[in-house]
Amino acid sequence: MRNEYKATVMIVPILFGLFYAGLGAGIQISWVYPYDNFTEMYEDSDIVIRGVVRESHQSLFKWETTHQVTILEMIKGEKPAHIISVPQKGGQYLPGKIVESSSFPLYHKGDELILFLKSSSKSHEVNYYYVSGPQRSYKVLNDKVYPSGTYYMPQMNSNGTDTSTFIEYLKTIG
Repeated sequence: MRNEYKATVMIVPILFGLFYAGLGAGIQISWVYPYDNFTEMYEDSDIVIRGVVRESHQSLFKWETTHQVTILEMIKGEKPAHIISVPQKGGQYLPGKIVESSSFPLYHKGDELILFLKSSSKSHEVNYYYVSGPQRSYKVLNDKVYPSGTYYMPQMNSNGTDTSTFIEYLKTIG
């Protein structure tokens, strides 16, 4: 129920934001239900992975980018495949025009990530989607973990958290 409510509440702001972005302004997305802690987000996820973006495909007029992510490490759950497909809101909406959330920028080829995901049985293009909330994914840079967007969980160090320490912490939750 929680995820259906979030999706319904976000449709109107997203449509307005996309129209506004088409006028040359930025897009802002507000998250309805951010998680309070890693335990809640971890438990709500089917799998948690450490992976790297192999390639990305943007769908014209769909405002979504599908990333092919190579799994480097399973933190929660069983490895479904070596490569999975994960969508991200944002992408090309007109030839040469990109829309993305300033609080959750699009991933790029080579980005190393830690993702909190749920399985998708509704789409043949996408295997997984994110648990909701702005703190659903993290980038790994120089063996430190940082939020992919602008939202920091209270348990995170704003100067980055050691990758192995972060992963071990998550594994203690399960």
